[in-house]
Amino acid sequence: MLSEAELENIRNHPDYESAHALLARIKQEKDQASQISLPKKTSKPKVSTDIHAGLIAKIIKAHQDNGYMEKLSHVKCEKIAHLVEYHIDVALGREPVKDAAGPDDYPHLKKVEHRAIKAGYFSVHQQAIGHSYLAGRNIDKAIRKFEESIEESQYDKVNDLITLFLKFNLEQSEIVATLYAAWNNLLLGGKDPDDEEIVYEARENWSSRKLNIDRDRFFKALEWMRQKDISLVPRGAGLIVSKHS
Repeated sequence: MLSEAELENIRNHPDYESAHALLARIKQEKDQASQISLPKKTSKPKVSTDIHAGLIAKIIKAHQDNGYMEKLSHVKCEKIAHLVEYHIDVALGREPVKDAAGPDDYPHLKKVEHRAIKAGYFSVHQQAIGHSYLAGRNIDKAIRKFEESIEESQYDKVNDLITLFLKFNLEQSEIVATLYAAWNNLLLGGKDPDDEEIVYEARENWSSRKLNIDRDRFFKALEWMRQKDISLVPRGAGLIVSKHS
């Protein structure tokens, strides 16, 4: 126990604060802290399904006008869409995952296809293997909406990318899009990968289905993607393409 004299010395100390005053100060600090506005959580902006539908319509029209409809499938369209979104930065509202045929977001694509059929942009039809599209009565309207939604600097890049893929079959499109997504994943993970690491991520670490494709084709595709007039080199932007949850 402290003596009265010792207690008096404590009370007279310049830093002394009574229990009552201490509790009052703590309450005031809590009240002030509660008034500080915390930053609002941001969510991924919603993108109209018409934008993605318009891109598909544009891909359909290009294949139709140039005589490559036999090479068109909804899987190929999804691979082109992935590169348009990740390489050209046109937001489509996709959240792609590692699927057997490459990076895709089929739940989102189903919504886009449903909207397109309802609006008369295009229709989905069964092929011998998989599905493809047929132009609808309002395909030009869909294309116009898409083109009005993108920046002028993106317009030629989208056209060039679609043209680049016209002659590609499904597997060629799959290899390029998967390599791009795998490479981009590694960059997002803070790595500076060499070709072996990129191919391993795109083939062995993607889907067992990729093991049916010869490794040499992935290396050749990487070499092609780096060509100056092609330049399909990712920057480490966008969402990680992860495995199915």
